[in-house]
Amino acid sequence: MSTPTVTAHRDERQPAPEREAGERAQAASTKDSAVTSQDTAGGKARLHLARRPWVLALLVLGLQLTFTWSYVGALHDPVPKALPLGVVAPETVVTALNQQLQTKTDAVTLVPVADEAAARAAIADRKLYGAVVVAAPPSTRDKLVVSAVPSALIQQVYQRVLDGFEPQLGRSYDIEIVNAFSAGDPRGLTPFYLALGWLVGGYLLAALLGFTQPKPRDAKSAARRVVLLALYSLASGIGGVVLIGPVLGIWSEGLLTLGLVGALLVFGVSSLTTALDMLFGPVIGTGLAIFTVVVLGNPSAGGAFPREFLPSFWQQIGPYLPPGLGTDAIRDAVYFGGQGIGGPVSWLAVYAGTALAGIAVITWAGGRRTRGLAHESGPARQPND
Repeated sequence: MSTPTVTAHRDERQPAPEREAGERAQAASTKDSAVTSQDTAGGKARLHLARRPWVLALLVLGLQLTFTWSYVGALHDPVPKALPLGVVAPETVVTALNQQLQTKTDAVTLVPVADEAAARAAIADRKLYGAVVVAAPPSTRDKLVVSAVPSALIQQVYQRVLDGFEPQLGRSYDIEIVNAFSAGDPRGLTPFYLALGWLVGGYLLAALLGFTQPKPRDAKSAARRVVLLALYSLASGIGGVVLIGPVLGIWSEGLLTLGLVGALLVFGVSSLTTALDMLFGPVIGTGLAIFTVVVLGNPSAGGAFPREFLPSFWQQIGPYLPPGLGTDAIRDAVYFGGQGIGGPVSWLAVYAGTALAGIAVITWAGGRRTRGLAHESGPARQPND
């Protein structure tokens, strides 16, 4: 009599909990793969450059040549043209004087002004840098009212013109300097170099973050990046004010306004650099930031030489790029009691706001692309036996 053989049937299907855990793990792996694809989208450019170093060399060469072109082109021959000089005299008299003056120099053009009060108001509003107040007869002793800001070079040009012009008319003049530079800033260069220090910190931090940290992949990580930039900007603004105030003793008034200007300048440039890095990758993005801020912005800022001494191209772009905006805002805060500061500060706010909008849009678009990739590569369903 044979013993019946019992064959155990083995269920090949996984228990439900284990199967669900496997699906979640696969989904997470797929999502991470999609995110990694997004994060390395900018990294593909770095990989491309790493495999083709001659491309990187060409990019650096282009940046170097544009740097040389911009600095040498702007600053190699700083000569003023048609620098406006107000004259408190009847318009017919000013027109006749202008015609005589143009036969000798084109450095200055004369502008009729109604009276001395109007001339001083125009200088305070930066519509004029100086004005000649013609003395009433019988006096032949006139007065040159000139602003020290932005540079003593302007006063020197006015004096050269008057020295060659007034003696022929049998007249002489005295000089009254308004908005004089502080004792700690005798040449008026501190605003430019303070702005330059803030700018370097702004784009350098953003560039280092772009090269060393992952690209923000969602709203939370983007917000953390922006908060870091904002906190750094506040610290940078405060640090700059401490240096030029208590440490170096250059200025003692308007420091709160200066600190806020510095923070806004740093934040505007750092957020701009971050947006460019997120859009083009850190190599191209940082290069574009340097091109905008350093190559074009620094020589056109009106630091070493007033903008009126530069060629037309740099005169036109200077007031709208961060170095010029920062320099103008600092001068307004220190030497004009904040008058006129709204213009450059508004433009800096536009830079910051545009950059933040760009960061938000790039983050949103990247998140949407990541979700799409994760959906397309979703986990395969386990077949039931």
